[in-house]
Amino acid sequence: MQSLWWTEHFTGRGITSYCFCAKGSPLERKCREKGVKYISLKPGKYISLTSSLEIRRALKEVECSHIIIHHLKDLWLLVPALWWTQKPKIIGYARMFLKKHTKKDVLHTYLYSHLEKMIHISKNQKKGLIHCLPIDSSRYEFIPNGVDIEKFNPKNRSLLFRKTMGLEQGDVAIGIVGRIDQQKGQAELIEAYQRIRDQVSVKTKLIIVGEPTQGESELYTEELRRKTQEDKESILWLGYREDIPEIMASLDIFVLASYEETFGNVVLESMASGAATLVTQSGGAQEIIIEGESGLYIQPRDSESIFKVLKKLLDDRSLRQKLQVNGRNRAEEFYDIEKIKDQVLDLTLAP
Repeated sequence: MQSLWWTEHFTGRGITSYCFCAKGSPLERKCREKGVKYISLKPGKYISLTSSLEIRRALKEVECSHIIIHHLKDLWLLVPALWWTQKPKIIGYARMFLKKHTKKDVLHTYLYSHLEKMIHISKNQKKGLIHCLPIDSSRYEFIPNGVDIEKFNPKNRSLLFRKTMGLEQGDVAIGIVGRIDQQKGQAELIEAYQRIRDQVSVKTKLIIVGEPTQGESELYTEELRRKTQEDKESILWLGYREDIPEIMASLDIFVLASYEETFGNVVLESMASGAATLVTQSGGAQEIIIEGESGLYIQPRDSESIFKVLKKLLDDRSLRQKLQVNGRNRAEEFYDIEKIKDQVLDLTLAP
């Protein structure tokens, strides 16, 4: 739904904008519901002359100076659509983390030469992109992801939710939110928590939110549940939830234990919600916090690291409070979604 976001934002700033979407898709339905201008296309293949011609016809009907693409593979359809026309500036939005899959052959070099700018969301991500893609470093523009600081806010802390979880005043809620998958590090966090809960004076609960992707990681999830079978009172499995802003604000400590993330939006949500945040020191997520000020680092695939850092945080209430306050302040200053949207707008309007 990124395309819808930006279309709404640009329209709100007085710029005529259209959202390209596939016919019959959830994105088309959302555009229609919200009254957003959109151009729907028949779902096509990775490379399709028919789809490119359809895009070409659609672009002729509107005055277009800039195109933002949120999936770089769409260049295979867009570039042929712009042959022998007055070419708008194309801005790419890179959200993937590349390391080994180089795309510096002749065809990819030609496709990527049409990009005016490439937005990257973390510095670590940029290193991989430069290594793998035929795009000169001067064409990269750093704009991180943002968070709705009103939606994710400490004011959403719910005493009712905490009571439902069996948490009393002074108890510490530790949470992990995301798809249940080995790469997300739930196993390492559970192992660390099972060691630590009886070694600290404060009463704690571990809250696990999320579910496995259907057909994937189900055996992993079953194994974790089996290992926590005797800990039903202290390790709570909530499954899929839609009240994430309320849950985030009701946590005292949030843990991102993923082995690697391109960025880690959930870290922004945690900080904005006022939870003390532990972040894996890998990928792009580590760049979001300032170690010791607005969060703490843990090491990927390492339950011992989680154990040590978590114990430190549980033993030191003043440190927890410091991270909670500073995390919220950092989210407001650097990651407010309205500020991020304006950065994209400024880049688009730059001469």
